[in-house]
Parts: sequence; C-alpha cells; structure tokens
Amino acid sequence: GKEEVGALQRAMKHLDMALIMGGGGVSDTALEIVNSFEPRLVELLAAQEESADADEEGWVVSAECPPDAPEIPDATAIVRRRGLDAASFKKEHFKTDTPVVIEDKTEGWGARTKWPDLRYLKRTAGHRTVPVEMGRLEGGRKLPGWSEEAMPLAALVGEHLAPSNRRCRAGQPASEHERIWR
Repeated sequence: GKEEVGALQRAMKHLDMALIMGGGGVSDTALEIVNSFEPRLVELLAAQEESADADEEGWVVSAECPPDAPEIPDATAIVRRRGLDAASFKKEHFKTDTPVVIEDKTEGWGARTKWPDLRYLKRTAGHRTVPVEMGRLEGGRKLPGWSEEAMPLAALVGEHLAPSNRRCRAGQPASEHERIWR
C-alpha cells in the first residue's frame, strides 16, 4: 500500500544520492540494492498512476526545432558528425574536450522512440532522483539565478519539461529556464 510505496521511495532517494555522490565500492552495493526492489516500486507506482497525463498535450517532444528557436552561429554550434569511429572520437573530441553530436550511432535504439514521450520517462524512471542544474554560466562562473538540486525525475518532467514543451508547441514565449536549456 501507500506505506510500502513511501518506504521504497525514501530508500530509492537515499540510494540514488549514494550513486550521485558516489565513491569507491558504494556504487556497486547501491546498484545491487536498487535492483533488488526497484521492480516492486515501479509495479506499485504503476498501480497508483493517475491517467491525467494521457490526454494532456505536451507530453511528446517533437524532433523539430521550434520556429522561435534562436539561430546558433556556426562559430559556436556543436559539430555534427556521421561515421565517427571510436579512435577518432577519442582523439578529436574526448581528449580535446570538444563537444560533438554523433548522428548515426543511435539508429535502432529503443530510446529514440521511447524517450521523446515524457510519460514514458515519468512512468519508468520518475521515481529516481536526478541531479538538476539550472541557470547560466559565464566564463566558468555561476550567474545569479543558478541553482542545483536533486529531484525526482517525475518532478523534473512534470514541473519543467512538459510545461516547456506545451508552451513551445503553442508558440508561447519560453521561460528563463527554457531559454537556458535551448
């Protein structure tokens, strides 16, 4: 019942924090414990799940850029590559700390069709705690408004991602955090 869900959620939060903060053999032990009860927690949460998300718009993210998305100058755009092998990636990007979008290595991955549906993320991993940073950096400095917190993925999806996607689809202006994420 609700007591079991609450106890499992608290345990999951503590274990997720151990995984986030990490160190030594903690990760292996924490993952072993998570794997022992996570299926039960997901099952209990699915039974409680409200169907309110089903009819709301904004839960599926489009692969298309919104019409009001800012243009990114070529000088600051992240390079997109196809056919990048591991050795080239390591030499040209990993060792030089140069970002790259690898366009052709995820074809056929289930995540490409599942993850754009925010309901899927909420349903399958919403109970997990994730580190979230919001705000702007300038020259490595955190500007006013910067925040860091650990929150359930369901809260990140429900409070930030889905509302942002709904506003984007409706052609409404982005909030300050949404402009930062783009």
